[in-house]
Amino acid sequence: MSILLSYNDFISGINSYKISRFEFGIADYSHYKNCQIFLKKTTTPNDKIIFLVSVQLTLDKTEFFSFYKKIREDYKLFYFGRNSERKTLKQVWDKIIIKKIVYSHDFEETAE
Repeated sequence: MSILLSYNDFISGINSYKISRFEFGIADYSHYKNCQIFLKKTTTPNDKIIFLVSVQLTLDKTEFFSFYKKIREDYKLFYFGRNSERKTLKQVWDKIIIKKIVYSHDFEETAE
């Protein structure tokens, strides 16, 4: 059984901290078979709590990005080779194979 989630529902869930981890791959492209987007709540040295949306596209973390508070939808995360242009998550959403979605109540605090 495959997991279905619309792009808009994913963006809404990750940016409202209702989805805490999203694991996926991209069909027919083995380089991006173990991707994840996850929330990280961290404390700065001056004790301010901040929220990051982190994107790890490869196991070796050579393609790792973090965004403050919310994912940047216009950021071109994916690179499909020399003769191809970079693509946003929205542009490849129809090729996403969702492996796991973790919903969390730990991140329901409002980010400042």
